[in-house]
Amino acid sequence: MRTLPLLTLLSSLVIMPCLGAVENSIKDRNDSTEKSSQEKGPNFSKLNVTDVSKEDLTAFIAAWRKANQDDNIIGARQRLADARKRLQESSGADKKDALSAVRSASDELRIEIRKGIQKAEPKLKVETIEKLMDAIEDQIKSRVQEKKNTTPSSGTKNS
Repeated sequence: MRTLPLLTLLSSLVIMPCLGAVENSIKDRNDSTEKSSQEKGPNFSKLNVTDVSKEDLTAFIAAWRKANQDDNIIGARQRLADARKRLQESSGADKKDALSAVRSASDELRIEIRKGIQKAEPKLKVETIEKLMDAIEDQIKSRVQEKKNTTPSSGTKNS
């Protein structure tokens, strides 16, 4: 009779840590997914833009999110990603053309995003949209620069 409760106790001691490990694993995966999704887009809470009201910023954020669901913007992002991939794979004389394609795709994306924001929130002034987009671009550039600075070098020199 006593073996059953003892067996139950022993099995619970073996199973419970496993369940805790699974819960921690799921929590870690959710945290890393949340971090990666935050790193992709702009961090609106850290935008530092002068002469933009809180109402305009709120309207811009809503319009930004709505505009980024537009097929034109999704297509422009994909063309930029493809151009960046070609740049990474290119060498020599092709590199100059690939770099030009990346710049062109980047400009196209910025224009499409501005159009999408204006369409989503027509009350926003073009100057306000440009200021906020410049601030977002600066934020993304500094994030990329930080990644470059924290990434350990491979020990090879490209000269």
